[in-house]
Amino acid sequence: MMSNKKNGFLQAWVWMAVAVLLIEAGLALWAGLPGQLSTDSIIQLYEGRTHQTISFNPALMAILLGVLDSLGNAPIGFVLLSQGLFSWAVWLAFGERTSRGRWWQFLLAAVLICNPVVLAYTGIVWKDVLFAHASIALFLLINRWYEQKSKPDILQICVVVVLMTIVIGVRQQGLLFALIAAVWLASFFEKTKLRVLALTIPFVLGPWLLNKTLSDVVQKPFPDGVNVATVGLKILMQYDLVGISANGGTLPARAPSSSEGKALANITMQTPQYDRFRVDTLVGPSSDYWALPIADTVKLWSGAISANFGLYAKHRMDHFSTLLGFEDMRKCLPVHSGISGPVQHSLVEQELTSFLGLQPGMNHSSEYVIRTVWELTKTPLLMHWAYALILLVIAVVLLIQKRYVLLSLVGCCFTYLASYF
Repeated sequence: MMSNKKNGFLQAWVWMAVAVLLIEAGLALWAGLPGQLSTDSIIQLYEGRTHQTISFNPALMAILLGVLDSLGNAPIGFVLLSQGLFSWAVWLAFGERTSRGRWWQFLLAAVLICNPVVLAYTGIVWKDVLFAHASIALFLLINRWYEQKSKPDILQICVVVVLMTIVIGVRQQGLLFALIAAVWLASFFEKTKLRVLALTIPFVLGPWLLNKTLSDVVQKPFPDGVNVATVGLKILMQYDLVGISANGGTLPARAPSSSEGKALANITMQTPQYDRFRVDTLVGPSSDYWALPIADTVKLWSGAISANFGLYAKHRMDHFSTLLGFEDMRKCLPVHSGISGPVQHSLVEQELTSFLGLQPGMNHSSEYVIRTVWELTKTPLLMHWAYALILLVIAVVLLIQKRYVLLSLVGCCFTYLASYF
């Protein structure tokens, strides 16, 4: 009788956890389906369908959209995958503690995961959303094994490898998350530090090679031979050079007729378009700038910083403070809903939404989602500093509880945030 009562009690709390997940998923899918496609999303869907690279976005995202497209509908498939990863992560977060839970704890959980930002973002076909959901699922899965004191089997390791491949493949900073996850995974099988380190290498190298192989085999390279690996760094350096100039700094002197001189002239011309909130107000790098070897670009960039370090620091601090939410967040792009368009691309003759069979415009939830998020931009719900403070409190709690796997995830999150500085 006591055993049946206990099982019935546990079952009741399990169903309460399921109810929380269903409420969140229902709201998120209502807001998100049939998938919100920004210009970048549409370009990557084109890349996934044709296997031709026409942007500098991660190839794995295009490959994933291509697979989902072949299964019937890429935007819907992406939203369902993203929501599935998030629901799984929340279920893992409940852990084995549901039997000790109280109704108010599940109510609090429902309030937290029904954050309007989470509900609005889950339906956006963005690599950043997939990265976030895959990362938390990865660490919470490993944490579950640690708390259960169980060693993962082959199938479970394969699941981790898939998650790590996604994490590495869709964001540059994903390598950090995968590296820390690989250390924890290696520690299941080895005890000495040297052996853990030795086993970490193949655990992180495998997903990295899998991502690279898929990218090289499935996707055709960018048509004009641009080194995609250096694009992000070059755009960042251009933004910094324009930022130094906009703040009154002096750029390095080069002969006007040289390729470096022409590139610097183009950068100086863009000074009036500088915006500390975002980089995409600037015109794309000129052909002279793209043609510069990466070593020469770094030399220009580092030289400008050395000569104007105070102004460079001001430019970086101004930008980072806006990212944290100390300025008007409405000047950024806080949310996207509906399908962008028309979308023209210089490497494709046909307009992209027409080619993909998409109808640009708002959907059933767009007006409500955009209006709600727009109103919330003046609140901490849309400000990164608020989440950083909450995360700091969580870190202290996790340290006290000695839950080091989750604490390392917090550390990765803070490092990820700092990378934007």
